[in-house]
Amino acid sequence: MKKLILTICLTLLSLAASAQHFTDGNNLHRRMNSGNHGDTMYAMGFVVGVVDTVNSFMFCAPSNATVGQLYDMVHNYVNNVPADRHLAADVIVIKVLSASFPCPKGNV
Repeated sequence: MKKLILTICLTLLSLAASAQHFTDGNNLHRRMNSGNHGDTMYAMGFVVGVVDTVNSFMFCAPSNATVGQLYDMVHNYVNNVPADRHLAADVIVIKVLSASFPCPKGNV
């Protein structure tokens, strides 16, 4: 039953992300690399917003992970995987962090 609920939630999340997304990976990449403090804070706030929304559900970041660490992980990904920059930025954040911090089995 939990797998069914998770599958439905993931499907709805991806449908919502593809139908209309706040920002995409290209925009996030541009802001992360602009050198402008406001753009950096926007990008960092975006990453933190996704983390605050889906941590412990889509991924399980350790409690001692810093905002800077999570930001750097996403920044590294958008810099090094340009093929995924067309994706919604929240999907990218979830993809990066769920690969690094999967939740223990039975936690979801």
